[in-house]
Amino acid sequence: MQTELLQTLIFFLTGGFLVFLAITITRDNFTNRVNRATGALLFCAGLGPLAIALGDIIVTQGPDGAADLSESVVYNLHLLWELFFPSLLVFSWVFPVDRLRRFKHPRLRYLVMLPQLVHVGLLTFYYRLVTLLNYLVESCESEGFFGDILQPVAWFISKILLLVAWVHTNEALLFGFTNIAYVLVAVYFLEVGRRYLTNPRLLTQTRLVLWGTRLGLSFYVLSFLSWTFWQSPAADTVGTYLLMAAIFLGGGFFAYAIVRHQFLNVQLVFRQSLIYTATSVILVGTYMVLGMRSKDFLTPLFGERAEIVSYVFILLILILFQPISLWVDNVIRSMFMRTRTDYRGIIERFSRQVISIFDPTLLRQTIEETLKTAVLVDKVYFVLYDDSVGEYAILKSDDYNKRTVLDREDLMLRGINLLDTPTRFTSLTDYEEGSRLAEILGELGVRVILPMKDAQHLLGFLALTSKAAGYRYTAEDFNLLGVLSNQMVTALTNARLYADSLERLRLEEEVNMARQIQLDLL
Repeated sequence: MQTELLQTLIFFLTGGFLVFLAITITRDNFTNRVNRATGALLFCAGLGPLAIALGDIIVTQGPDGAADLSESVVYNLHLLWELFFPSLLVFSWVFPVDRLRRFKHPRLRYLVMLPQLVHVGLLTFYYRLVTLLNYLVESCESEGFFGDILQPVAWFISKILLLVAWVHTNEALLFGFTNIAYVLVAVYFLEVGRRYLTNPRLLTQTRLVLWGTRLGLSFYVLSFLSWTFWQSPAADTVGTYLLMAAIFLGGGFFAYAIVRHQFLNVQLVFRQSLIYTATSVILVGTYMVLGMRSKDFLTPLFGERAEIVSYVFILLILILFQPISLWVDNVIRSMFMRTRTDYRGIIERFSRQVISIFDPTLLRQTIEETLKTAVLVDKVYFVLYDDSVGEYAILKSDDYNKRTVLDREDLMLRGINLLDTPTRFTSLTDYEEGSRLAEILGELGVRVILPMKDAQHLLGFLALTSKAAGYRYTAEDFNLLGVLSNQMVTALTNARLYADSLERLRLEEEVNMARQIQLDLL
């Protein structure tokens, strides 16, 4: 009995964790297709253990007293977790490269869920469906004129009945191989999409997702083989736990990618919520076990006084709950939050890098690399004031193969000069009329303008395109960009002053050399 209760508890915790993870990802950015696809596959994965746990509690008894699960709608709902496989396929279509944009009819992607829905309906309503088909066959085979007319219909329905019976008999094998085919195709798309990535953070995220998918697939195949070729109650138990391991490993890798590498660009507040919820559940569960079992493990030590000592022990651990909770929170934060995705760490590293760089080209490369790695910006364009021509110019880069000098009176440039903080490009529509700069920025797909201003004038600005993998710019991103822009202004100013000082030194050396030549001639 305790083993069954423990199994039900594990199913509840596993399913609850995955559903909570799915809600966290979807709520963070519901408008993003990648977040919706990831939330859907994790939610479907969590439905399996939750429905199994509910089925163990709400179960009907057969005539012989054994559990009758064939007609239990609640128990058969665990088959809805198989929607995880088409959801994984849809996820592989949108991450790391969004292929659905090229689909002429993107809504047709929902047809990939049809086999799993047929499976759920077949097992849940099989006997009702067979009864209905038999009734239709008998009705069509009645004697008389209508019976002769409906004879072909009766033959057709009888074939459908045979097909349904065959599918029901071989459903485990048939739909098991179907699910494996889904995962293999999804892994293929993920592998192909990874080859197009250059961003190191996206590569790390994709690698983790692929490892989670591979391990989940391996455990699922083992559970499938156990159910199919080893017919025994022990095989059912082993197969169930292997399946739960596959689901938990896959979800665990997603959770690790979110917390450690900011997968799906999940904001800090949601990552903290995920960590604190998981640690709170573990801590509270540990306390409950200690409270319920304290008398058992204290009896060998204190004998008849174990009950009194257990009360003192429970009181002690309750007093220590708050300090332990704070200590666990600090440990988790130090382990997971101060990573390369932590904005405080990004600002600190960026400050150390740019403070000692005076070469303008190397400085721009460092800024571009930081934005692409930390904020996942796809492309970065520099528009800076050029002292040689006395005008602003779009600098040449890997993504822009020509240097373009701008008119100082350009309307868009004047609008950007009024900005003090990072701003979305769409909010500058009032300055687009007749602007050559606006036309160029629109062709480049710019989404955010990052002005760089000192106390006197505009040094220039950065034009940022959309983020990689379809991520969106969040409030955290704009706060980070605002802090980085101030450091960029300082770094660019120092580089300009350093270049001016080198130029003055060079001129002084030339003047001194010319003076010495004149003196030698005299």
